[in-house]
Amino acid sequence: GIVLLFDMRDEQGLRDRHDPTLLSFLKRRAESIEVIRGKSIDLPTTWAQLHKSLIKVRKTKGEPIRIFLDVSTCPRYYALAVLSMCLGQGIAKSVSMFYAEGLYPNNSVADEIFTVGHWATIPIPGLGGLFDPGKKRFYLVSVGFEGIKTMRVVARADPDRVSILFPDPAVKSEYKKRSAENNADLIRGFKIPETQIVRAHAADAIGAWRALSNKDIERSESENTFYLCSGTKPHSIALALRAISLKYPAVLYNLPGEHKVVDIQSNRKYCRYDV
Repeated sequence: GIVLLFDMRDEQGLRDRHDPTLLSFLKRRAESIEVIRGKSIDLPTTWAQLHKSLIKVRKTKGEPIRIFLDVSTCPRYYALAVLSMCLGQGIAKSVSMFYAEGLYPNNSVADEIFTVGHWATIPIPGLGGLFDPGKKRFYLVSVGFEGIKTMRVVARADPDRVSILFPDPAVKSEYKKRSAENNADLIRGFKIPETQIVRAHAADAIGAWRALSNKDIERSESENTFYLCSGTKPHSIALALRAISLKYPAVLYNLPGEHKVVDIQSNRKYCRYDV
């Protein structure tokens, strides 16, 4: 059992209650436990520790392993890196990802919901894609609540073409409206037509992957393809699966200045994606 216990604490005492629960569960269920500590935004250091730990388990078992990964509160960078690197390097023969749907608090500040500070885009390990300097740049962006920051990142990249993966239907009807309002500037600014908007259920990673495949909006012969994960966790998984199957898209993670503590309640709907 491997558990990531990041340095940042919260004033509500959530970590004080939840950390012992996680460790108690692992003590009952796991043969051994490894705790990885550090900052959630220290990507190279934390990923190196996690990758090393997974390789160690693979060597101990002497064959590709089965991995169960709770992605509910895990930063996308680590979750998608485990998916791509462990399957791609033969560390794992399967990765099962667990996701708990959440009920999100209302927040009038559209660009400071889950993260603090400006975003920097970082390619995810194993999902760097292919790049041809002679081709144009295409961005496929999964969108969510943090539309202002998404717009800033895309505007800074200045791609030649932009398409969107939109959460429709959403977990709750008001979430769809909220995402539409917060990403209106992105759609308007890059003149994204409805034909370039892929719609899929916010919590259905496999359905979103299917929708992307059916739409088939990439133009690999003339464009470099970048997938930007700014939406739901399941939609990020869908983008990773699409990139793994196509082999040429790069998947980008939005690295914040800091992650923000948000008290999100479960709506008691749970998903598991087996790859």
